[in-house]
Amino acid sequence: MKQLRQIKSALGSRAGIITTVSALVLLAFFTAVPVAVKHATLSWLKNNGMDEARIDNVDVNLFAGTLAVDGVHLHAENGTTNALQHFSVNLAMTDLARKRVRIESLRIEGLDLSARLVEALSIGGFTLPSESPATEPRITPDESDKKPWHIGIDSLTVRDTALAFAVPKLDLALALDDLSLTHLHSWNPAQEARLEVKGSLNKSPLLISLDLAPFAADTSVQGGIQLTDFALAPFTKVAEPHVTDLDGKLTIDTRIAFTRALESGTTLSQTGTLSLTDLSGRLTDPGVDLKALDLTWLGDVWVALDPAEKMTDLRTLGSLANGRLDAAYPAMGLRLRHEGVVWDGELSHTPSQKDGLAARGNLSVKQALASDSDTDVKIASLSHFFAYDIKAKGLNTIRVPHISLKGISALPPLSSIGSVDITAMALNNLSHLRADTLIVDDVATTLVRDPAGRLTFFNTINSLTAFHGNESAPSSTDTTAPGGAPPAPLAVKINTFRISGDDFLHLTDRSVTPVFEKEVSLKRLELLDIDTTAPDRDLPLTLEAELDTYETFSVTGTVRPLAPDVTAHLKARVANINLSCLSPYCSQALGYLIKTGSFTADSTLDINAGVLDINNQLTLRNLRLVPDDEETVDQVMKNLTMPLDYALSILEDNNGTISLSIPVHGDIHDPDINLNSIIQIATAKAITTASVSYLSFLLQPYGALLMVAEKAGEMITEIHLDPVGYELGATEPDPAGLEYLKVVAGLMKKKEFLNLTVFANAVPEDLSSEPEAAEETPTEASGELPAPEDKTLYMDLARQRASTIRHILAKEGIAPGRIHVSRPNFIVSKQQKPEAVLTL
Repeated sequence: MKQLRQIKSALGSRAGIITTVSALVLLAFFTAVPVAVKHATLSWLKNNGMDEARIDNVDVNLFAGTLAVDGVHLHAENGTTNALQHFSVNLAMTDLARKRVRIESLRIEGLDLSARLVEALSIGGFTLPSESPATEPRITPDESDKKPWHIGIDSLTVRDTALAFAVPKLDLALALDDLSLTHLHSWNPAQEARLEVKGSLNKSPLLISLDLAPFAADTSVQGGIQLTDFALAPFTKVAEPHVTDLDGKLTIDTRIAFTRALESGTTLSQTGTLSLTDLSGRLTDPGVDLKALDLTWLGDVWVALDPAEKMTDLRTLGSLANGRLDAAYPAMGLRLRHEGVVWDGELSHTPSQKDGLAARGNLSVKQALASDSDTDVKIASLSHFFAYDIKAKGLNTIRVPHISLKGISALPPLSSIGSVDITAMALNNLSHLRADTLIVDDVATTLVRDPAGRLTFFNTINSLTAFHGNESAPSSTDTTAPGGAPPAPLAVKINTFRISGDDFLHLTDRSVTPVFEKEVSLKRLELLDIDTTAPDRDLPLTLEAELDTYETFSVTGTVRPLAPDVTAHLKARVANINLSCLSPYCSQALGYLIKTGSFTADSTLDINAGVLDINNQLTLRNLRLVPDDEETVDQVMKNLTMPLDYALSILEDNNGTISLSIPVHGDIHDPDINLNSIIQIATAKAITTASVSYLSFLLQPYGALLMVAEKAGEMITEIHLDPVGYELGATEPDPAGLEYLKVVAGLMKKKEFLNLTVFANAVPEDLSSEPEAAEETPTEASGELPAPEDKTLYMDLARQRASTIRHILAKEGIAPGRIHVSRPNFIVSKQQKPEAVLTL
């Protein structure tokens, strides 16, 4: 028994020793492992490009599956500095038995890491070897049946971390204030992992919240992303050479959903806001200088791709707003600006369908302006544009119930339009455009002629860079379609076209003295049934305008504005037009100033393929002319054959009214005739004919004849009245002559500016006895009689006849000074009767 106890005692002591030794060995091992890991790591770091490497602490627990590293500081040979304040990982050791690498927690704090890609990828100063072509490992039948290893992480936390990425032409800095990833396990593919990120990208605030299922049969990612005021300037080198001097900011506030299935393909959806603000740069082709651009998308986008990554469907619903634009096109001499272009609606595109593009929504434009790129002179502007409920099916059918434009101007103050409204507009196949109504309201045009007679807006046009004929500007003359055929013209149909404007035209003419100013108010201009495919159709036209409160202008009828030759059938009326303000133009055209006067005109215009057949009925009231330009007066005389004021005075009735009928005929295509000459000749002929006709009317049943003769190198106009008859040998007119002289006296009383000249004669029969019956001699057969040897008695008789007429007219109240007795005349001829010729 004693020996047995000794043996047991010895064995117990030996076991204790072994246990103690084993414990000491294990303790030494676990104590040495962190030190060994630390020194091995430092050695490896220095052997792989680190000038300096320091690790403050390493803690390894193989039983617990934990590793912690603190205070890592690295300085690479290339000057890169990296640091890590804390790194810890906790591995679930028991899961290794189930072929799972499960990280219960992974924590990184204070990491400062840089990566650069030039020819090879360098991370933290370590240059990674280039990848060799991958070769698929050979899998034996036994290996393929084995259970695969899985990997997962319960919790990943990254805090106070800065990551710098440098690739050619681009540097990015990612700061992670807080990043967490939870429940990412390959052995549970249906479970969604959660990724939360709070930090900044290039100092722009960044928030990410995503639910991930990367190991599922249908890979999915969904969640929200926020990136605020992300600067685009760092991408300048990347955008070159297509875009230079890139600048601006990007903001993202959206939710995304991404799903990828091997059989059905990929779907991507986005809901939220994407915006670009203060975007600027220069597009080298087509040479656009983008000074400022704001672009915002607010809505939903859904995209579907087939397994071959080809798009099968695209749908959008929301608002795309171009809040601001300022862009210059130097080659075209234009600068374009606006304060808002907004599309609000839906759009879909199915590439597999012929008309797979469809859209419906509203389009608006606010405060658009086109100006000269060099001088910034305003060319055109638009206050507001709105297209309501646009419906489009491909490019074949586009419908817009209502289009409204407000505040349009061109080369201000040349022209402005208050509003334009288009209803029931439809565009088919980009070739046929139709609309129910096109209404243009509040049209105002300002025309100014400078002292040289040139319209001032031409000076503005000539100052514009866009009109300098810049050879670098794209040519607009080449409109040849593919295949060599010119494109078909756009067919346009408009049921009703109407224009109105209270201040339709304001005209200022500084080329005349005094300066001429006139305003025209267009009450209505309406054209119906416009159809460019039927140019020979007569279109009903109505025009109503006012030149002043009581000055009106109206036109009704039909026109063919689209026909190759001008064709129209119109009735026009101009009423109560004050002529005194037109005095400067009358002086230029006729040589006379208009002291007073007004006119009304009724016209019938028939124009057939450029051939004029126009009849004008003019009524002038209280017209008073004053000669102003002798040279022009002489030129008008050649057409009128009498002074204009003289002719018009003849035409005036007792009320100071003149009525004229002026027919105008001619062909505007005749190269030897222009419209001005047609009208001038027609007017002169009308005035001359009307003057003589009016005198004949006043003298009826007697007549008057206009005679023009040249005396002393000057053209003299005379109006020959019917002669006064006498009995043979009598000094007083016969009874018919006496009655006629009363009519002449009445005419001279009405027209006090008229003077009368009396040419009296005598014939041989006045003083001879009864004619003898004798045979005709050859002289008598010719109608000539032998002249008496003494003509004195005959000349006295003729003189007495002229004086008697003067005395008779004086008794009728005609001033003797207005009656001129011409040298008496004696005529030896059987064909002459005793008479007195009267001329005015």
